[in-house]
Amino acid sequence: MTTEHVPIRKPWPDTARAIAIILVVLGHACTLVGVPEDGPIPGLVGWAQTLRLPLFFFVAGLFAAKWAERSWRDLANGKLRFLYWPLLIWSVPVFAYHLVGGLLAPRLYEDTTSTVLVRFVLSPVLPNAELWFLWALMLCFATLRLARRIPTWLLLPAAAAAAVLLAPHVPSAPGNFMTYAIYFLLAARLRDPVFSMLDRLRTLPAIPLAAVLGVVYSLLVAVRWQSEVLYVLTCVAGIAFGLVLAVALSRLSFLRKIGQSTLQIYVAHSTIIACIGFALVGVTWSPMLASAAPLVITAAALALTYALGRRFGETWVYVPPAWFRLGRKRRVTAYQSL
Repeated sequence: MTTEHVPIRKPWPDTARAIAIILVVLGHACTLVGVPEDGPIPGLVGWAQTLRLPLFFFVAGLFAAKWAERSWRDLANGKLRFLYWPLLIWSVPVFAYHLVGGLLAPRLYEDTTSTVLVRFVLSPVLPNAELWFLWALMLCFATLRLARRIPTWLLLPAAAAAAVLLAPHVPSAPGNFMTYAIYFLLAARLRDPVFSMLDRLRTLPAIPLAAVLGVVYSLLVAVRWQSEVLYVLTCVAGIAFGLVLAVALSRLSFLRKIGQSTLQIYVAHSTIIACIGFALVGVTWSPMLASAAPLVITAAALALTYALGRRFGETWVYVPPAWFRLGRKRRVTAYQSL
């Protein structure tokens, strides 16, 4: 009889996930509610545009390396189905709130009813609304598996070239995948040195280092739109800043808890925010309200989605049933963080 070794869960990856998901939710708390774009919170959201999702994909890539050597069936049953199932389930509320939004808030939801319906029908095979993120993650895992024999020195420059040269000229969903795949593949191939550096970094030294990296990132943000190369470099700086900031904040237990529930938060948060937004249709946005509302809505969405995850996290709402798999049943683990 052998005892399976269970690795100790490190705090900084969960904290990094939390930073990313909080920024994502904050962004949707502005766009889905109609907060004036000239307010301070939308400004913060714009500043974090090259931080939140690059950081998310990078952290996901850090834990993806093992899947490169698994069989396609193991990959499908052990990881992909845990992404595809919630995509299918949560396509329904996403369809519903876009449909209602077109009636109640046409300024925010410009798609026609027929367009929303077509996107819903095609959502099992094409990215739809914010659920494109799950499609992109699945494609990243598949790309990592396909590219397992390609040396790192060739794979990463090729991925970077594709993102810089091709991504700006293709539709948003595949373009997003091509861009974020760089950081996913980079993390998967450089996992050991990244963990080695961040595991040695302590909380107190991480604070001033995060401040310096935050300044560097902010300087690059000011020029990121001047070229595709600068944009990618800004994303890389954002990842470095986010990782070190995660180490600095890793003692905050509430962030770690959020980071352990990113899947539940991601798929549910926009529906909750949209419902709050419907209640605010017609509101006159004073400067104080425009500053406070996104923060309050973000906190509410995080609390509600976390509670939903705690209550239904092991049910079909988030986790695929046993029959939703390829081939005969094997032992797999449900992954609740992205």
